[in-house]
Amino acid sequence: MTLRILDWNIGCFIIMKYAKHIGFASKDEYEYFQPDVNAHLVSNTIKTIDPDFLFLQEFWNPSDADTIEQLKEYPYRQFLDMWYRKSGACIASKKPFSIEIIDGFSIVHYENLNIIPIHLNSFSPLKRLEETTILNKISKSLSEKTIILGDTNIWSRKNFYLFSKDIQSYAKLCKSYSDVSAPIIATNFLGFKLDKVFTSKDIIIEKIESPRIRGDYMDHYPIFFDIQ
Repeated sequence: MTLRILDWNIGCFIIMKYAKHIGFASKDEYEYFQPDVNAHLVSNTIKTIDPDFLFLQEFWNPSDADTIEQLKEYPYRQFLDMWYRKSGACIASKKPFSIEIIDGFSIVHYENLNIIPIHLNSFSPLKRLEETTILNKISKSLSEKTIILGDTNIWSRKNFYLFSKDIQSYAKLCKSYSDVSAPIIATNFLGFKLDKVFTSKDIIIEKIESPRIRGDYMDHYPIFFDIQ
């Protein structure tokens, strides 16, 4: 039986003149999901891809998820705290799951899988290295099939890395996992692959795609994959 998983940072990357045009009140809010602008596109994309499990990042308010109509088809939903904001991300599933916290990371137990949704630090390559060191440590305690997915904020394109410490971070993640997103060139409109998927060696990926879909002011494309 095939299982489809979707990861998508649905936040925004916009400058002040756009934010003033939209008319939001708080500067911090500009960088997050804008329901009035993009809820319909996000909902239609989820409907088209039809994942069994999905991970959406960069919510300003949990209630903003209610504007994504297709999420109503996922009876199991929970918000996760991220370094940038409490309840800043959402996981949703067609089947039940449980969560345990290990060293600050949420480990989602979904059927026979461990899924670790991540959003690494946006501003500090050193902090990303610290986070990936912890993830490498966590991997040694997990016996079941494991997937790490999300916005790594590792600015890479093929073998080019914008920050030298991110080379180390990537190597940390590859110690125990395979980068099954390696064939994808870019997951954002600037041409870099920030969003990545790592799996333990015992997971078989049937296909992985990152269609060039993004709403107004959004900078990330969705990435989804099928596993056996």
